[in-house]
Amino acid sequence: MDSDRLTDDEIMRNEVLSLTAKHRLCGMVLSMAAGIVLFAPAPASASDASKGLAKAAICASCHGPVGVSPVPTYPNIAGQNPLYIEYALRRYRAGERRGEQAGMMYTVTQALSDTDIADLAAYYGQLRPNR
Repeated sequence: MDSDRLTDDEIMRNEVLSLTAKHRLCGMVLSMAAGIVLFAPAPASASDASKGLAKAAICASCHGPVGVSPVPTYPNIAGQNPLYIEYALRRYRAGERRGEQAGMMYTVTQALSDTDIADLAAYYGQLRPNR
């Protein structure tokens, strides 16, 4: 009968494995929830691509007039997922993005409202990427 009992080490190992599995499950659930929120379709009335075009002049100086950058160090944004563009621009505006161009993007996005960002995202998202 003594061989049927778990040792203290075995009990501890099982508890650690159980906690690890629970943490992984929580991480997967949170990742799925974030994906649903980030990539859920936006309502059609939330943004206006034509207004985005009118606001895109500042973007064109680095990202090109149709979102295809002539400079290799600046990303192409034509055809990018609009929700990603909105997310990125809001993070730049909040000073939460890092990288080589983060300072410039921070400065540029300070003048943009949430509506401006949504309109720009709609505009660049509808363009055809030239990769």
